[in-house]
Amino acid sequence: MDFSLTKEQQLFIRTIREFCTRYIDPIWEDMDEKGEFSTKLIEELARLGVYGGVLSEEYGGSEMTFLEAVLAVEEISSHDPTLAISAVIGLSNSWTYIIQLYGSDEAKTEILPRITSGEAFIGIASTESQSGTDLAGLRTMKAEKIGNGKWLIDGEKNITSGGLIIKELKWGGGWFTITRTRPIETRHKGLTDFIIYYKKNGKMIKEVEYNPYKHVGRHAFDSGSLIIRKLELDDMYRVGGENEGFRVAVEGFNIGRMIICGSLIGGVKWALKYGLNWIRDRELFGNPLASYQGISFKLAELYEELEAVKLLTYKAAWLADRFYKKGDPTIKALDIGLAASTAKVKATRLAIEAIHEVMEWYGGMAYFRDIPVFRALLGAMAYKQGSEGAAKALHDLIARNIVAGRLDI
Repeated sequence: MDFSLTKEQQLFIRTIREFCTRYIDPIWEDMDEKGEFSTKLIEELARLGVYGGVLSEEYGGSEMTFLEAVLAVEEISSHDPTLAISAVIGLSNSWTYIIQLYGSDEAKTEILPRITSGEAFIGIASTESQSGTDLAGLRTMKAEKIGNGKWLIDGEKNITSGGLIIKELKWGGGWFTITRTRPIETRHKGLTDFIIYYKKNGKMIKEVEYNPYKHVGRHAFDSGSLIIRKLELDDMYRVGGENEGFRVAVEGFNIGRMIICGSLIGGVKWALKYGLNWIRDRELFGNPLASYQGISFKLAELYEELEAVKLLTYKAAWLADRFYKKGDPTIKALDIGLAASTAKVKATRLAIEAIHEVMEWYGGMAYFRDIPVFRALLGAMAYKQGSEGAAKALHDLIARNIVAGRLDI
């Protein structure tokens, strides 16, 4: 195995770092405080080539590898530890890629160039009140064929992403939406995926209602409930085969989890660097905090865990590149899913532990808003609590595949 980055990838990271210093460092705290995502920033990220960057040049993408997508969000979230900016970039490189793979030519031509130009956003609408990680249990959002190549979409989703961003963007966008198209008894064999717009070509869709929630953290990137009432949708917006939506959606979550790990890594790096400056300078009983083993040994442990998580994440990205970019027949989508799930469990656990530890280094000062470490903790909690798969559900996924013999020890 070669663990080195190419000269082009090293230059890529330096370019992103310079971008972050110029565009992200001055605004990330203000974005989080106000709970507003700068659409101007999305345009700049598109110009940089990382917003929808994994997409084909045919649609205006820069054809980044998935490893490069991970490296990009890692660097960006090391400048915005709330993980809001990396979340937007992650979605632009996961569900849009699934649309590129399985969407109709008409739909791809319509939406993907709008993504890579920074004019539109595609989020994910999967979670329902009775089912989160259990995709096969979806039942509330339904799609019914009504003839003439049309579908009637009706129902609700519990947690969807980016409605406020879509509303502010010039063109708009919507969601990769998983619907039930056969009775609930069919479980995973009765799901079909669609692109459903909230705003299209500057015009809001009247049958679609979005109500944002009040977040605990990661305030600049919104999520909320989605209500769709009797929306007639052309079949060109179906993504993948009819009643084959489960498999297609799982691929999207595999990619999403992998990129999320990159963002969590960046958040941990930010926290450790921020804390390191403090323990070097802050004195206790006449000595720097870093001289005490209770702190320095914990720093070493966190660094060791960070390196392990990076390797797990990069492996998942390497598998995705072999499967999607190189067509390696020895790699399966399941391999990517299990690697990404393993990395996400470790990454979320590490992020919460590391950021909380840094808060303890600051003592009582960390309880006040002047010290921004709390913003990193609350951002990481979005993924700890379950975005793109809760830890216990991912443990179950990994365990079932080990027991069934699909994952070798």
